[in-house]
Amino acid sequence: MRILVGVCIIAALALLGCYLPDNQEQAVQTFFENSESSDMGSDEIVTEGIFSSLKLYASEHRLLVEIKKTLISLKDPNYRDVVRPVSDYNEEYFNKFFLDLGSEQSKDLIKLFIMVKNEQNNNKFMRIVRWLYSCIEELYSLDIKYSGEGSHEYNRNMPRPTAYEQYLKVKRYDYNSPVSILPT
Repeated sequence: MRILVGVCIIAALALLGCYLPDNQEQAVQTFFENSESSDMGSDEIVTEGIFSSLKLYASEHRLLVEIKKTLISLKDPNYRDVVRPVSDYNEEYFNKFFLDLGSEQSKDLIKLFIMVKNEQNNNKFMRIVRWLYSCIEELYSLDIKYSGEGSHEYNRNMPRPTAYEQYLKVKRYDYNSPVSILPT
């Protein structure tokens, strides 16, 4: 029985191998056709979508989308070894943060993330993306309560942070610090 299964597997692989080069060539051709038709050059400004008002270059927009995808992937609890999962990712908070910052400050943060991404250290990128989201969450989440919130003292002493304050918090972080001491 084992021999029969082994022969069937070998036969299937041989048949697949006969068709693979044609399919592989076709897949490569399709990839390049799609990228030519839909890919913008890095010096073109994105004029459509939620972030169009930020006047981002295509490369900046792609990184912003990659940050979003990273946050979505961090919803998976299997990332515990690398970084704390994002159990309550809210895309509206993410979008609102960058829109509230405006074009210049959003581009400034994106440049920082481009530098981290170019280091080819995915764990560091994931940790910093997670930390960015914790700053965003602190700004907009209704679940986060500050000491004295709801009392008359809160209005004078403990206001929620502003988007600009959170921007400064992210910007001031030492991105050259080793991965082991990044905020989680």
